[in-house]
Amino acid sequence: MKAVCEALDVPGLKESLKRQLGRNAVSQNMRDFAKAFKVLQEARHLADYDPEAVLLPSDVRTLIGTASAAMEAFDRTTADEQADVLALMLVRARN
Repeated sequence: MKAVCEALDVPGLKESLKRQLGRNAVSQNMRDFAKAFKVLQEARHLADYDPEAVLLPSDVRTLIGTASAAMEAFDRTTADEQADVLALMLVRARN
């Protein structure tokens, strides 16, 4: 999923993604979601796997805000774009 989000967080998609998604780019809202997904996944990995990691309450509040903004951005995308991106995440995860 992270790889898909990294590939989506660009102004123009690579040719392979253009073919898979049937579009030249994703909306800014989907790009905002993809960027937040990467940030949140990195924070989760830090919290889960780095025994020396310290997350202050202020850090957690910021991450919660990031997650909330990401879901709001995702909700502002069209149902077709949501379905296409989620399907791509599932297909790529199985490869």
